Amino acid sequence: MVKEKETTQTKKLSVIDALSAGYQVVGRHIWLIIVPVLVDFWLWFGPKVTSGTALDGIQNIFSNPSVTFPPDYLDTVTKMLAQAKQANLFAILALSPMGPPSLLGSMGLTSPLLQQTAAQQMVSPAQLALFMVVVGLVGLLLAALFMVPIAVLLRGERCTLATCLPDIGHSWWQFALFILLMLVAFLAFSMFIALFLLIVSLFGSTVMTVTLSFILLVSSWLVLWLVVVFAFVPESIVLDRANVLMAMVRSINVVWRNFWTTLFLLVLSMGLMEGFLLIWQRLADSTAGLVISILGNAYISTGIAVASMLFYRDRFFHWQQSVSPATSVLADSQENKKTEL
Repeated sequence: MVKEKETTQTKKLSVIDALSAGYQVVGRHIWLIIVPVLVDFWLWFGPKVTSGTALDGIQNIFSNPSVTFPPDYLDTVTKMLAQAKQANLFAILALSPMGPPSLLGSMGLTSPLLQQTAAQQMVSPAQLALFMVVVGLVGLLLAALFMVPIAVLLRGERCTLATCLPDIGHSWWQFALFILLMLVAFLAFSMFIALFLLIVSLFGSTVMTVTLSFILLVSSWLVLWLVVVFAFVPESIVLDRANVLMAMVRSINVVWRNFWTTLFLLVLSMGLMEGFLLIWQRLADSTAGLVISILGNAYISTGIAVASMLFYRDRFFHWQQSVSPATSVLADSQENKKTEL
């Protein structure tokens, strides 16, 4: 009997159980979907801003005859730049890895109902960069407003100004630092690759094509790996009140010890979002359908966010318990509160 009790107490939360518990929490606290809903309504009824001519400089680089690019790669970049010129830049509000989730941002703002507002255009790269930084910071603040109340709720606390406001400020700042670290790493990697490709282009288009294909393959795997190992950085920041470096370390450790279950959680979550996105797109051609889609997407995505926090907290608890069973006071308290939800 003792062994059976210990097995029950130390049983890890499965992915399915985490998702089930996540939607139970959202069902009991439906107000958690408010931020995603407000973001979608802003993208629907708010002003539309596009990059306009601010991206012409980038387009001119790829049109430079002195640098040889593979035709397929050049065609892909040209199409991406054309789409970027038409995109509503306010979608940046929902493009951070932390959220808040947005249906219209996921749809690429393709619904006919979203084409009614005349767009304002950026006229210079500096103006575009400033706008993207400001909107990105607002998006991270919305992410903190979305995730912190969930974390406070899962800790068994009440979300008041005294409890939530400091956490929101902390999470916003740490989110921004995490994005800054990723951007610095990306820019450093991009500069190295650009210099390398410039040297390779001297050997002809064939060598350039083979090298570029290899670099794209390696880069894709590297990005995928980073997405997986840093999957729980936001959860650690809001749940543990950790700084960005500690959150990265904790995410790596949790993922490393639970790699396949973490991968299953990410794939299943993405499958749910993509599957329901097909349904929302079919409904989004009418006003009533778009409203239903926005509410439905907010519910689905919020449930996944809660499930991810529950999964991370449970696996963090088991990690701490395996490292130091006698002194894992924080992990024990988190595990006990899990049963109170």
